[in-house]
Amino acid sequence: MIFGERDKNIKHLEKSLNLKINARGNILYIKGKNADKARNVIESLIATVKDKRVVDNEEVEAAI
Repeated sequence: MIFGERDKNIKHLEKSLNLKINARGNILYIKGKNADKARNVIESLIATVKDKRVVDNEEVEAAI
């Protein structure tokens, strides 16, 4: 799962890139100067999940 337990991966991404991410259904709303970077990171994490690998803090940090 990309978000992680209790959304910890998304919270880590928000803190690291100084932005705000809100999820509504299957749509993510990203606000902040680094929104494009966050989008790229999330796309990378989606690819990680598709490769059947686990997304954890290390994966998030590597994607950032």
